[in-house]
Amino acid sequence: MFLCSLAEFLGFQGRWDEAREAYRNALSDGGRTIIDPRIGLLDIDVESGEHDRIDTHLPVLLQASRDGELSDHDCEWIGEALEEADRLKDAHRWFTIPLRDIDPDDIGQLPIGCINGRYRVRRDLELPMDKYDEATFAVRDLYRAARGLDD
Repeated sequence: MFLCSLAEFLGFQGRWDEAREAYRNALSDGGRTIIDPRIGLLDIDVESGEHDRIDTHLPVLLQASRDGELSDHDCEWIGEALEEADRLKDAHRWFTIPLRDIDPDDIGQLPIGCINGRYRVRRDLELPMDKYDEATFAVRDLYRAARGLDD
């Protein structure tokens, strides 16, 4: 956990090479804590403007997703990094991955971060509304109600 926290701190300071090294050390040390270090490496390359490196991370992360190593939150984090890099089609893919086995009518099962991110990038891509987009509003309402944030 320390190495991932260190990497994040170094990234905040713009110390990109040191942040990458800390994430690589976290991978060697056993991997995941709050964030999978592989996602941290992607995020550092986005934050540092090394957008040409993004494509080196995506196949590794996609395989990790297929192997069941990534959570909904991980996919959200990847989607947000790609959205920040203006890679909207890639962001759409990552926001959608956790939804692929969930019926859009099963509102309580849809992860709010991914459904919101997917909705945002679909609007930016000017894609037509679909069942998941329509479900976004119900998911938000459910989330607000569960936290006592009803209007």
